[in-house]
Order: sequence, then C-alpha cells, then structure tokens
Amino acid sequence: MGRGAGHDVVARAREGDEEAWATLFARYDPRLVHWLSTLPSGDVSSTAEDLAAEAWLVAATKIDCFVGDERCFAAWLFRIGYRVSAGRRRTAERRHTFPLAVDAGSEAVWGTAEDRVAETDAAETARHLLVRLPEREAQVIACLDVLGLDVATTGRALGISDGAVRVAHHRGLRHLRALVRPGESEPM
Repeated sequence: MGRGAGHDVVARAREGDEEAWATLFARYDPRLVHWLSTLPSGDVSSTAEDLAAEAWLVAATKIDCFVGDERCFAAWLFRIGYRVSAGRRRTAERRHTFPLAVDAGSEAVWGTAEDRVAETDAAETARHLLVRLPEREAQVIACLDVLGLDVATTGRALGISDGAVRVAHHRGLRHLRALVRPGESEPM
C-alpha cells in the first residue's frame, strides 16, 4: 500500500467515513487487543477488549487533532491504548482492587470449558516473564516480538526514539534469557 493510500483512509476517517473507520479497525484492532493483553492491567474487571474499545473511542473523538498517514495513525492508536491501560492500572492501584482466589477443590461454578491448559500456561508464563522485566523492555518486546510491529512504529507508540527501542529490545531479550536459564553465562 502506498503512502497516499494510507493517508487517504485516515483522511476519510477524519471526515466521518464509516467504511474508512471499519478498514482501520480491521487492520489494527486485533493487534491492539493482543498487545493490550500483554500489559499488566492491575484491574481484573478490565479486559484487553475493554481497553481497546476505550482506545478506539478516544481515537474517534480526537481524530481532528491527528496529523499524519496510516503508519502514524497506528502508532498514535497504540499510544492511546497504552495510556488507557496505564490509567486503568493507576486507578486499580489506588482502589486496591484484587481478584479473589478460587478454591481449587470446589466444583466449577461457571460451567465447563474446553481444555486449553497448554495454551493458557504458555501465555501465563510469557506474561509472568514480561512482568519481571523493566516496563519499557517488556513493552518493546511485546510490540516487536509479539505483535510484529517495526522499530519506528514501536518507538512512536511508546513515545521513545528508534535507538531506545533497539536498546530496550536487546536488554529485554538478555534479561529474558537470564530469567529462563538462570545458571548460564552469556558469551562475551
């Protein structure tokens, strides 16, 4: 897609074209939801879908202030999503809301579900590892390695330079290796 085509979709969305909004939503919502699900929310009542919906609402109300093409729009949208998530996390921390533990011996209150233990365990392990990283490193790894964003888009979404993205990515991967294989020393 050329630069003009991406700018055209954003320009049409700015004018209120529902088809342009649907195009942008189809392109970016799945990745936005996935990325938001990797961030520590602190609020168990907020799902990644809730955060993404709020980010889209903010984008729709603030589109008049946006200037740029579709790549810039993606970074802008992800930045909004990050701010929404951070706001929810701060609110949850102030309110001290935490989930209740479920008794492992009790019968399922909510019915049965298909067995997705391995998938859930892998996702949970990844979240636990990312949470143990410094925040910037975790977010850069989520953007680059989980979502497949490029360095420039990641930098714009997180509000940091391309060089800072590369450094945070390198450091984050080094920290992850140390967490996964604690006894191994790295070659110099």
